[in-house]
Amino acid sequence: MKRFRNYYRTTLNLHTMAYKLRFNILALFLAPTWIFGQTNINFGSVNEQSSTFKTVNYNSSDFPKGSGDSVHTYFSIMGNDWTTSSVTAPSKLGLKNGASGQVNVSFEPKQNVMHKGLVLVESEYSVEQIIEVEGQGTFSNSYYSTTRNLSEEALKTALNTLLNNGTVSLGYNTARDNMYATIDNSGGRVECVYTGKMAAFTTRAGANAANFNCEHTYPQGFFSSIDPEKSDIHHLFPTTTTSNSRRGNDPFGAVSNPIWTDGGSRSGGGKFEPRDAQKGVVARSMMYFVLRHGDFSDNGTPFLSKQEAILRTWHTQFGVNQQEKDRNDAIFALQKNRSPFVDYPQLLERITKISGTSMAAAKFDLQFSRNLRDMTFGNLDTQTVQVVLYNSGNQEITVSSIDFEKNELKLVEFAQTFPIKIAVGSYLAFRFGGSAGSVIDFDDNLLIKTNATGLDNLKFNYKGSAKGNSVKELHAQLISAYPNPAQNHISFVGLSPTEAQTEALVYDATGKVFIRAILNSNELNIVQLPAGNYIAVIKESGKAVYQSRFVKE
Repeated sequence: MKRFRNYYRTTLNLHTMAYKLRFNILALFLAPTWIFGQTNINFGSVNEQSSTFKTVNYNSSDFPKGSGDSVHTYFSIMGNDWTTSSVTAPSKLGLKNGASGQVNVSFEPKQNVMHKGLVLVESEYSVEQIIEVEGQGTFSNSYYSTTRNLSEEALKTALNTLLNNGTVSLGYNTARDNMYATIDNSGGRVECVYTGKMAAFTTRAGANAANFNCEHTYPQGFFSSIDPEKSDIHHLFPTTTTSNSRRGNDPFGAVSNPIWTDGGSRSGGGKFEPRDAQKGVVARSMMYFVLRHGDFSDNGTPFLSKQEAILRTWHTQFGVNQQEKDRNDAIFALQKNRSPFVDYPQLLERITKISGTSMAAAKFDLQFSRNLRDMTFGNLDTQTVQVVLYNSGNQEITVSSIDFEKNELKLVEFAQTFPIKIAVGSYLAFRFGGSAGSVIDFDDNLLIKTNATGLDNLKFNYKGSAKGNSVKELHAQLISAYPNPAQNHISFVGLSPTEAQTEALVYDATGKVFIRAILNSNELNIVQLPAGNYIAVIKESGKAVYQSRFVKE
């Protein structure tokens, strides 16, 4: 599966793996607190019943103009998009040059997993601010704490352990006694889940007299009617004897030509289709059963595997209602375990297959800043343009080259070496600008080659005029950093800052800026830098003049 998108939207509601990051544009103009380079917003732990927000401050005087006196400022979010909603244009403000303000970024997780993404603040042409956002989603019900940050087989294993830990096996008689008397009894009356027919009884004897009995949603013939499977109330339901017999051991499915119907349920063609009121219930009951007890053979084929696809559809189409939640609570009080897809239906999004081995399909997905598209810039003059590629798939992506077809534009301040690997949930940022010393009209194609099928030869056309910015591509002008490796500080040997704007930038291998600081001496503080390999770039009056590679221990 592959996707390629310029990813932006207005109100910016992003449901990512059932979580949401949202921008709220505030009409507030505050003292500017522009944050240079890449920054981070960590929301901490937030459960599915809560939301929280953080504030991003921006100052439009740092942005290149789009047209006229206004600066067009865009705000967009990048991240894994598991439940795509409508995609519209990015949030956009027309601001007078020098104005500042703030944007609230809110986090409303629906899954108990770590969520990561980017917030981009963009001018008309360029990405001006990159904010990495992350937050740990949690579930308010601590019963599911062992499922945090798990998916596929690891999540299935955790749920199996949870559903069997400390569970009480009631025995079949006790299970039916509770089902008929309290769990499925309302005012002395019991309803058949397949036909909707009602009868007044509270005991097994009363059920027999009313022609009711107990339906095993996962047929007991497949597991030889043994406990605890036989008495697990999460898949037991009251039914009329006729509808129970009609269902028999048939798998659930859509019945086109029924030979029997009653109350909305249908039977025929070797399948049984329950009425709509029970479709979601049987789906969640069946998947619960297999998670806890396993999938048994039906003539050599696991029984659930024959129907899992349609059960997943019913699970989504016919959601959990209050009656089903109350039933789950009542069973927990007796049996001491819960039905996970009743409590958290979204858990199924993290399990590709209940029956058999669950493994997510490979997904290559790059999301691009809004300027990674065919566009006309107008006059760039000596400005450089920053672009961002974000890996929102589940596979590492390798970038083998980035070039301009006609060399009318060029990469600048580009300290990385190819191939460049973009990890899942990470990004690559780079800049380009004019290559000639005089003003020229350009019509050039940016070419990006990757190892991802469908994203292997990306091409974007740029038109406009620009002047070379005299920023050297960083293949020369080397300067030594000492000590190397270093822990707290590095000194640039032979550097004597004479410019009021001598600036040091520290990049990692993907182009992330970790430090951006004005130098008053030849020494740079790197105490807060994580361990790793870095490139330091020294600028004077905005022009890159030196570079040095070093290791932070």
